[in-house]
Formats: sequence, C-alpha cells, structure tokens
Amino acid sequence: MDDGQVGRGNRLDGLITPYRPVSLEVSAGKNQIGHVGKIYSLFAFELSKANVTNALAEEASVYIVSQIGKPINQPQLLDIRLKNQSAHNTAIEEFVQAKLDCLPTLWKIIINSKKNYVAI
Repeated sequence: MDDGQVGRGNRLDGLITPYRPVSLEVSAGKNQIGHVGKIYSLFAFELSKANVTNALAEEASVYIVSQIGKPINQPQLLDIRLKNQSAHNTAIEEFVQAKLDCLPTLWKIIINSKKNYVAI
C-alpha cells in the first residue's frame, strides 16, 4: 500500500485504536479519483460500519488489497471478519457485492461531500 503516514488522532475516524485493525493511509490530500489507497480506506471504513448498522454483525473489520491492472471493484483480496454474525453467509456476500458494485462511483460521492468520507 502506498501510504502517507498518519499522525496520532489524524486518522479517517479520528480515533487511536490500539490492538485494532487500522489503515495507515492518510485520506486528506489524496486524489479521490485515482488514489486507490484513499478509496479503499474509505470503502473499508464505511463497509465495516454498514455491516454493523445493518445488523449483520456486532463488530466488523475489513481488509482490502488492490490489484494493478484490475478494475477497482475487483480487489485481489477482500477479507471481512465479523463478530457474532447474525446473518447467513449468502446475505452477507450479497450485501458486500452490492457495495463493491458501487465502488467505481465512490469518488463522485467523496467529491460532493463536505467531509473526507461519506456513508456508502
């Protein structure tokens, strides 16, 4: 991952989370259209939140890795770890696939947002 190091408290969600997965990717100042690290960081953050908000899990962590030369919605790896999963795997897979299908237009939402991130 091409990462601009993030200072303490300068992360996407503003939290310092010891012993919890976190991206070192800085979201501010990166190109919303072409910087896959920024887009994937925002996507992973929002997808984790959406899994919990939609009652698919009590807690969610998302790991995503890009592939050079592949469309942005075809990552090399998308690993989602859920705590106390309450939905069937098929429901989760369909939910995640729907979010991945929207990924190529996430940059438009980011540009139109007053924040550095926005719910997907």
